[in-house]
Amino acid sequence: MAGTVLSRLATDLYQWCSFEYAYLELSDATAGTSSIMPQKKNPFVLEHVRSKVAHLDAALLSSLTSWKGVAYTHNQEIAGESEHLVEDAFEQFGAASELMCCVVKGLKVNAARMRQALDQNLTVATDFADALVQEGGLPFRVAHQVLGLAVRQTVEHPGSRLDGNTVLSVLKDVGIPTSLSVDRLNALALPETAVKRRSHLGGPGPGEARRQLVELQECLAADRQAWFDKRTHLLEAEKRLDYAVEAVIQG
Repeated sequence: MAGTVLSRLATDLYQWCSFEYAYLELSDATAGTSSIMPQKKNPFVLEHVRSKVAHLDAALLSSLTSWKGVAYTHNQEIAGESEHLVEDAFEQFGAASELMCCVVKGLKVNAARMRQALDQNLTVATDFADALVQEGGLPFRVAHQVLGLAVRQTVEHPGSRLDGNTVLSVLKDVGIPTSLSVDRLNALALPETAVKRRSHLGGPGPGEARRQLVELQECLAADRQAWFDKRTHLLEAEKRLDYAVEAVIQG
């Protein structure tokens, strides 16, 4: 499951580093050159991450297959044949994790390009609809239809933007009065405002995102401590076993 998360993250980063998105740029340390095209910066580390995760899927399938016909009265297949797959899976996951850490640490974020995409891709349509519901008193179904018309009008006129003027124009055309002003609509639909307003549990608001991060860090710290305690216990058991064996050998 953790490997699948890494693979999906690698796919997102792979796309966002492309010329078409240009949201991110990999560091030179985690990218490679093309053998023929000088302008290319190939994200080969991300490709390796996804490939290594394929080994985890193969290990899981192989282990499950070795178990499927085993009676509960004996389990040599489980005890002997599938263990080496687990060891290899952990090695592959460890390598994939280290590669992804290198990628993330070296990422360069193109914030200006991201903001440009926000202004062009009509992301704020939902926030305009929410504003018409929360402060304009419209049912969401009606607000949804109004914004659908506003979006169509914006798309059909290249160079235009989905803003408060467009929304009020559509409201006027369909005969729906509102006390909302252009400035108020635009303020409610700013991407920054839209994100901050979504501060509910599990939401993307900055405060809630920081709370989730602290919670995850606490869980990680607890897992690390549990792993350390288990490892210490196993090492001590190994020492006791060695002493016991040595005592038997010495009589």
